Amino acid sequence: FEALHGHNTSTFDDTLSAGAMSDHGGALLQHLGHNQHKVTFALSTGELVNIQNWPTAFARPVDLACHRDFGALMVLEKYAVHVLQEANGTATKDAHLLQDNIDRCIFGETDFQGQGIRSFSLQCEAVEHCSLWLLAENGHQLLRCPLSPLGPAEMMELKGGPWRAVQIQSHQELWAWRKMGALDDERDQIVLLRRACHQQCDFLPRRDLD
Repeated sequence: FEALHGHNTSTFDDTLSAGAMSDHGGALLQHLGHNQHKVTFALSTGELVNIQNWPTAFARPVDLACHRDFGALMVLEKYAVHVLQEANGTATKDAHLLQDNIDRCIFGETDFQGQGIRSFSLQCEAVEHCSLWLLAENGHQLLRCPLSPLGPAEMMELKGGPWRAVQIQSHQELWAWRKMGALDDERDQIVLLRRACHQQCDFLPRRDLD
């Protein structure tokens, strides 16, 4: 696709270098926020992945997450997250343990889980430091589930919502998407939020890409 910011052509690899961030989505956002260029991205050929443990025939996934530093593919339903395994792979104890840890984190926050989950993001600062971040259906609450190393769940509030989706950049920053304007004239807005801790930790809007 093309970002309407000028006349240069690039690839995701170039953008990733320019953004110096850990994921393609975050790099794209940072690149467009700091560079007045038109960028055309060439995506590599897709790879078909067969899943051996699809949750149920009635599953209705609404989001998908994976990370190159964390060997797992996850799908989000409204009330749960499922860890998937490739059909040509072997079931591992780690995958079952990961599912148990995610379930314990989500279902341990009954008020959060009961309203549903709108979006999620898997973020890794290193192979040994990965967390799953989940946005509540109300668009205001964010739950962090540490996966490696394991740790207690952390509940935070996202100011300026309701938000529709989040993309975690680091433990201190995230990008969030919301709809702005009247119902008959809505427009998308992508905003950078940064963490601020006083009596509790919240994320506050700092700038947008409007």
